[in-house]
Amino acid sequence: MDEAVVALCKALTERGIKMFVFKGQAIGAYYPDPGLRQSGDIDFFVYPEDWGRAVAYFRNERGIVISDLHSSKDVSFAIEGIVYEMHNRITLFSYPPHSRYWERVVMKDIMATPYMVTVAGQQIPTLAPTYNALFIFVHIFQHLIADGIGLRQFCDWAVLLSQLGDMVDVSRLERHLEGIGLKKAYHGLGAILTCYLGLPEAQFPMPITKEDRERLAALWENMLERGNFGHNVTYKHRNMMAHGLEHLWRMTKQSREFYYYAPAEAWWHVPNLVMWWPKKLWRMMAKMIFRNTTAT
Repeated sequence: MDEAVVALCKALTERGIKMFVFKGQAIGAYYPDPGLRQSGDIDFFVYPEDWGRAVAYFRNERGIVISDLHSSKDVSFAIEGIVYEMHNRITLFSYPPHSRYWERVVMKDIMATPYMVTVAGQQIPTLAPTYNALFIFVHIFQHLIADGIGLRQFCDWAVLLSQLGDMVDVSRLERHLEGIGLKKAYHGLGAILTCYLGLPEAQFPMPITKEDRERLAALWENMLERGNFGHNVTYKHRNMMAHGLEHLWRMTKQSREFYYYAPAEAWWHVPNLVMWWPKKLWRMMAKMIFRNTTAT
C-alpha cells in the first residue's frame, strides 16, 4: 500500500497534476511502526484545475473505467487489487453555511499550504499538521453522526496529536472549528483520546471540561455499539428498500444523539438524509446497469 501511494504521487506529480494524499498511509507514517495501522483504501485529493487531466490520465494511460464522475465528493476505482478514492472534495457538511465556510476558507488554506510526509522512504504531499488535526476529527464526527465509526480513526487522531501537536496552530484550529460549528464536538470527542487512549491532556489542543467527562461514558458506549467496531445493532431487513429505510431511521436516531455536540449539523443532517437515500438508491441501480452493459 505504501509503495502504491508513492507510485501514485510520482505519476501525477510528473504530469503536473497537483494533489495530496490524506487519511490512510499519510497518517500511518506517524505511527512508531506504520505496520501497526491496518491499511484500507487510498484517498487522495486532486486540485480543481487539474481534475480533468487526472481523469484523462487514469482513463487513457491506465485503462481505468471511471463511471461516477458526477459524484459530489469522490470517484472510486481499483488498480491491481488496491482501491483508490479520487476526491474533488475531502468532506461534506449538512448545514450549508458550514460547507461554504469549509470550501471558501479551509480548503483555500489547505491547498495553499502543502506539507510533506515520508512514506516508504519517499516524500509525499499531505495535509499540514493544523489541518490534519482538524480533518481527522471532522471525518470521525461525520461518521459518528451518521452510523458510527471504529476505534482506529481515534487512534489516528491521538497519534497525530502526539507526534505533531506542537506544530498545530491552536488559534487557527479553533477559528475553523467555530466556522463549521464543531468546537464543542472537538472537546467532547477529544475526551476519548485523553481518558481512554492515553493521550496526555497537555498534548490535546483544548481543555477537556468536566461536562465532557460526564458525557464520555454515553459517547463511548455509542461508539462501541455502532459503526465498524461494534456491530451490536444488526439490521432486521435484507430487502434493499426495507434495509435502506431501516438504515435511514438508524442514522436519524444517531443525529439526535449528537445534537448536543453540533446542533446545526445534527438538525440539518435529517433532511439531507431524506434527500440522500433516493440518490444513493439511484446511483446503486445506475452502477448495476453500467456493469451489466459493460459485461455485455
